[in-house]
Amino acid sequence: MSDCMKIAIIGGSGRLGLWYAARLQALGNQVTITGRNKTKLEKAASIARVEYTCENEAAIKQADIIILSTPIETTPMMVQMATRAAKPGALICDFASVKTAVAAAFQTVTREDIELVSLHPLHGPRIENLQGVTILTEMFRAGPVFAKLRALLVNEGAHMITVDARTQDEAMAILQGLTHFVALAAASTLKGLTVPEFTTPAYTLMRTFLARIILQDPVLYAAIQLENPKNNEVRQAFLTAAQRLCQLAKQGNLKELQNEIESSASIFSDSETELNNTDICLSAISRFRPQQNIERIATLGPPGTFSDVAVRQYEQMRGKMLAPVYCRTIADVFDAVKKNEVKLGIVPVENLIDGTIVVSLDCLFDTGLRISAELLVPIHHSICAALGTTVESITRVFSIAPVMGQVRNWLRENVPQAKLVETNSTAEAIMQVADGRIEGDAAIGLAATAEAAGLSVLARDIEDEKNNVTRFLVIALNDASPTENDRTSICIHNVANKPGILDHILQVLARHSINLSKIESRPTRRQLGEYRFYIDVEGHRQCQPLAKAIKELEQECQVAILGSYPRAF
Repeated sequence: MSDCMKIAIIGGSGRLGLWYAARLQALGNQVTITGRNKTKLEKAASIARVEYTCENEAAIKQADIIILSTPIETTPMMVQMATRAAKPGALICDFASVKTAVAAAFQTVTREDIELVSLHPLHGPRIENLQGVTILTEMFRAGPVFAKLRALLVNEGAHMITVDARTQDEAMAILQGLTHFVALAAASTLKGLTVPEFTTPAYTLMRTFLARIILQDPVLYAAIQLENPKNNEVRQAFLTAAQRLCQLAKQGNLKELQNEIESSASIFSDSETELNNTDICLSAISRFRPQQNIERIATLGPPGTFSDVAVRQYEQMRGKMLAPVYCRTIADVFDAVKKNEVKLGIVPVENLIDGTIVVSLDCLFDTGLRISAELLVPIHHSICAALGTTVESITRVFSIAPVMGQVRNWLRENVPQAKLVETNSTAEAIMQVADGRIEGDAAIGLAATAEAAGLSVLARDIEDEKNNVTRFLVIALNDASPTENDRTSICIHNVANKPGILDHILQVLARHSINLSKIESRPTRRQLGEYRFYIDVEGHRQCQPLAKAIKELEQECQVAILGSYPRAF
């Protein structure tokens, strides 16, 4: 089989089938879609830039891969039709959301010269790509064609998980049946209520969730409720729980309701991560509301690192939504602010274990930008891997060099044999492991990022120093106004090369009762032996006595104000 595969998507004029038609065609395959409505089919084929035909059997006979993207109730019948028409060596697979009946149909196929695999992509047609998407598979008869299709999907970022039809339908009764039913019941309730114009964060999340279900395909969602035999059990469990809660509320039983809430919280293994995820969702929702005054902030990318955590923490400090603009390097963050592409930037400057991040200091001096705020981000590292991996089976660990150093003791005690592989970011490490799914590979980074990528967290808080924090600086064209608890960062440069000059600088600050919190020297990069001094002191540059001290220092050397800002510690 050549690299280009002939793919027939039966029912491909539907939204999910069309999404795959366009994507598979773009990846270099020859795709044909089929459907009964010729007008709709022509329009769909034009959008996806693929071939089309109203003749299912004609398309099936020519195809290397036949994908059945048909209604749930007709898919078993389509399996039989495709089996009769498929050429030897072809792969037949389906996209049905309910698998019990489809699996039964596959099991009756007697042809040994074709491949049979059931697929269930756990997404709808509104996603941009397959990055991080889970696709469930049941392989009845897999061979080289499926291997090629699987590799193509995995290379696009999909996670392929093998599961049997019964287990899948039991899981889907919760992930689809309960989810959709709750949305349907809530939306039906809201129809009869007068909803106020103002809102709360919880209602905003709920309404967004309802829209995701109610505003899509009603035929599909109704069929899912009816076709999955496990849905009735889950619906009944939901109704029983709702009746019990209603009864407790009707009785005014505060204690029992409180107990029920506390008991239900046990479904969340990591409450902080779950709450942080809701914050991220709310921020994302608000970011797309044109009436919101959203401010862009440059930070280190990719998404899913501690720089992202710093942005969210600063967002909460300001009480204003921020839209991250991800940059490749710290210098790029400064450039984005300097060129007025964004008003704010946020960069790491100091870690409790690794010390100063010198590139941030140098960029502050070189660009003339000001520090407008500082914040401390707790650093907690987790090791994660594909489902089924154990700590004992780890052979390679991916992460950035500073993180490897911060978990040195854990690595030595738990995976001394593992090879350490350096990446550009913790998020990149996680995605490499998630994409590769290679046995023995693990990544160190944020637990929430790992879980979002479909990985299992093997151990949390593995850092050697449990109080580890990173200090981040918010940079802008201007610094902050005075408060009663400020810090000022200055850089003393063009210092005379004579004995006792540093002692003299420190004596000036001491004479004005200025308390130092940090002093550090950095090469000027002009001549060996020439240094400039970065100093953090308490107080605001505009306030006495610091203003007098700076004026006196300027008689001996040059003083660059890097910024005055509220203290975080």
